Amino acid sequence: MQGKLKTKYIMKNHFVAHFQELKKLGKEYIDLHLSLAKMESMDRLTKIIVFLLLLFIAISFFSIIVILLGIVFALWFSSVAGTLSQGILLYVGILILLVTIFYIFRESLFINPILRKFNMIFFDENNIKNQDHEEQDA
Repeated sequence: MQGKLKTKYIMKNHFVAHFQELKKLGKEYIDLHLSLAKMESMDRLTKIIVFLLLLFIAISFFSIIVILLGIVFALWFSSVAGTLSQGILLYVGILILLVTIFYIFRESLFINPILRKFNMIFFDENNIKNQDHEEQDA
C-alpha cells in the first residue's frame, strides 16, 4: 500500500513538473509570436510611412515645377501676345484641361498604383509563399 501511494505521489509530481514546463513553453511561444507580429507590423508601417512621405515629396516638387513653368509660360506668352492677363488666362485654361484629364484617368494613374503598392506591403508574396510552405511541412 505504501508503495502505491509513493508511486502516485511521484507520478503526480512528475505530471505537475511536465505541466509547468508545458505552461512555460506555451508562454514563450505566445511571446515570440507577439514579438514577431509587432516586428512585422512595424516593418509594414515603416514601408507605408516611407511611401507616403516620398509621394508627398514628389507631389510637392511636381506642384512647384508646374507653378514655375506656368509663370514662365505666362510671361513668355504676354511678350508674344501683348498682355500678361492673356498669358495667365491661357495658362489657367491649360491647367483646367490637365486637371480634367487627370480626373478622368485618376483610377489608372493614381488609385490603382497606390492600391497595388499597399497590397505589396500588406500581402507580401514572399511572406505568403513561406507561410504556405511551412503549413505543408507541418
